[in-house]
This record gives sequence, C-alpha cells and structure tokens, in this order.
Amino acid sequence: MSITKIGASPIGILPRREPVSLPASLALIEAVEQMSEKKRGAAVVIDDEGKLIGIFTIRDLIRDVDHSDHKWHGRPVSEVMTPAPTCVSEGDTLLTALQTMEKGNFRHLPTVDSEGRPTAILSVRDILAEVAQQFPKEFVNLPARPRRPSIVPWGG
Repeated sequence: MSITKIGASPIGILPRREPVSLPASLALIEAVEQMSEKKRGAAVVIDDEGKLIGIFTIRDLIRDVDHSDHKWHGRPVSEVMTPAPTCVSEGDTLLTALQTMEKGNFRHLPTVDSEGRPTAILSVRDILAEVAQQFPKEFVNLPARPRRPSIVPWGG
C-alpha cells in the first residue's frame, strides 16, 4: 500500500478502542481513575442522551487544575473539559484526521456517529501504528535521529 492510499483510507480501518465516556458531573478524581484503569489519555464527556459535549484529557488536568489544593478531586469534569471539541466521523480519511490534529494541536480526536454520539477516540499513536504496520521495513530501519548518520547497520 502506498502512503497516498493510507492517507485516503477511512478512519474506520483503524482498530476501534472503546472510548472512556464520562458524565459532565463526574468528579475529576473519578474521571482520572477511570482513564488510568483503561490506560487512556483522553475521555469523552457526554450528556444524558449520550451525545458528545466535551473531551477531557490529561493535558487539561495538568494545565487547568491547581494540584496544591486537593479540592480539585471533587470538581466536576465539566469545569475542566474542553467543550464542543472538534470531531471526525468514521468516513473521514486518515489524512483529514491528521491535518485536523496538527492544525488544532490535538493529540486526541473524538470520532462521532451521525447523531453526535462518540464511537471512539482517535490518537496520533493509532495512526502511526497503522502507518508502521503498512511500512514495517521503512519504520524499523529508520535511524533514531534521521539527520545524523547511522554508525550501525540497524539504524540506531
């Protein structure tokens, strides 16, 4: 497969990981525990109908919470989440997703269905894993620092 074909592939080709879904009223400490348990760096925040209203990421936790005061544990996710996040649908291409992530400086991008319900969270890691799978020889043989000449045959 060529890199052009990968870019034109729909997001739906990637293995889907169930998103961590949180109600807006959930305490931050509980949100962090759920994300940690599922080893996720982001979670979708949904309303009572299951529609996406926000995204909560580890970056939000680091940037927007005063950790010197443990009162943050009880704050609701809605106070820290990014409301109305940019989304993609499963029919969008990997290239569209990457461009959206790069333009917005996002590491995670919710995927939603036609009714605005989250179906997954796409991460840069997910896309890179797909590209590496399609081009294993090229990825395995890249030197750790491509601008520096390799002194060993296996690129590291």
